[in-house]
Amino acid sequence: MAGGAAATTTATTTAAALSRGAQVYARKRKARQEQVEEVQFDPRQRRTFLTGFHKRKVQRREQAQAQAAAQSREERLATRREQRDQKREQLAQRLLLSEADGKGASDASGAEEEESDGVDVDVLRGDSSVTTVTVTRDFDPADLGDAAAGLEKALSPQDLADRLRDGLQKRMAAGSDDDDDDGDDGDDKGAGPAKQKKKKKSPKFRYETKAARAAARDKAKAAKAARNKSFAEQRKARQDTRRRQRR
Repeated sequence: MAGGAAATTTATTTAAALSRGAQVYARKRKARQEQVEEVQFDPRQRRTFLTGFHKRKVQRREQAQAQAAAQSREERLATRREQRDQKREQLAQRLLLSEADGKGASDASGAEEEESDGVDVDVLRGDSSVTTVTVTRDFDPADLGDAAAGLEKALSPQDLADRLRDGLQKRMAAGSDDDDDDGDDGDDKGAGPAKQKKKKKSPKFRYETKAARAAARDKAKAAKAARNKSFAEQRKARQDTRRRQRR
């Protein structure tokens, strides 16, 4: 039994040793097939790569700008679309409200017409007063009594309204004339003192001549020099006084 096991082990080792060379050759053959046959060096591509950093950077920047512009354009379009939708909704609401108001106004106007049948109302506006004249079409002078018997023969309701209107207009015109006269008197009174006052004339601005400017500069320089000289003399006198006191 021991001899049989040893013979089997020896046979296995021999087979592995013999087949190892075939495995090595297979690996080499596979590596030879996968390797690149030739490496070509292109100086133009190398030069383009080495000198194209700035160009590629500019291209990336332009692409980013184009993308940002497209995105902003899409956002603007979306905003405009939303605004149009909102305007449509508001317009629809206004139309509904106007239709409802129109129905209510027509009903109210119909009621007012029914109430105002046979009555004419005129409004006379003046500068300081407002007068309303109401004329009834079914006016009957007999309702006024015996004192209106003459009016029934002489004046019709329309003539009576016209006369009343003319009288009111004359009164308002007379009142406005009086107001204008008062205003003119007040203006004259207020203008009297104003005429007596004399307006002060503002001094005229004039540019200095070149010689005047030079003289002014010289004068300022001389004043500054004198001031500096006096300061120096005062400082020197103080220093002398201190020296004497120390002695």
